[in-house]
Amino acid sequence: MVHPQSRRRSVTIASSNPSKGRQFIRIAKQVSRLSPRTTPVWALGLLALLGSGGAAPGWSFEQETQTWTTAQLVTPITGDTALGLRYRTRFSGFFEGRSLYQYQVAAGKALGDDLRVDLGYELFRSRRGTVEHRYFPQLQLRSSWAQLPFRQRLRLELRDLVIRDELAYRLRYLVGHRRPLGDGGAYLELRNEVFFSLSEGDGLERGFVQNRVGATVGQRIGHHLRAEVRYQYGYVDNAVLTRGDHLIQFYVLWDRR
Repeated sequence: MVHPQSRRRSVTIASSNPSKGRQFIRIAKQVSRLSPRTTPVWALGLLALLGSGGAAPGWSFEQETQTWTTAQLVTPITGDTALGLRYRTRFSGFFEGRSLYQYQVAAGKALGDDLRVDLGYELFRSRRGTVEHRYFPQLQLRSSWAQLPFRQRLRLELRDLVIRDELAYRLRYLVGHRRPLGDGGAYLELRNEVFFSLSEGDGLERGFVQNRVGATVGQRIGHHLRAEVRYQYGYVDNAVLTRGDHLIQFYVLWDRR
């Protein structure tokens, strides 16, 4: 059993240009107005901007380390449909009780060699019993740009925030690029995901609210199994707080397709 340690601290990130963080937020909020054809361009631009510290604001905000442990099973139903089951434990200093448990089920259908549609449900539960339900359709697309392969995912989430007794909508867009590391089944993947709130309310505001950027090192083990270690930096800016998360994830996938 993994017993990761988590820590939370409030820091002030110094910047020679105090407006840099605010400038990043303005840029991110304009992302949704860009042409889909330029998606890999702006996604990699955000990756470079975050990697260079461009997203670091010049004011005090929470910073936290989270450790995620994830196991996922994907099994075929028919020739072009499949069922996915996923369990994840998140340890952190942000959630009460320092832990959060996620259960996900999703059914998907391939619409071609490069396009897939999924319908899913996800349950979040904290150690204290706080619950959130999520329902989502999503599209997954494989494409290429400048002779580089990209994996893209567009998800619309309906969030049932039980503790607030309200519904909220959120749009998530992810783009990733994977490259093999030698001939032994190892690979490296770079990814970036942006989150846009479509709702306003108690603790919610419309527009850009979160960005996760990171890298994955994975290893295929046989035909159906693979294991990964992931690092992501998550930048959160909503009506409640501004936070930076260091996310370390251990991920195992058994894909029976």
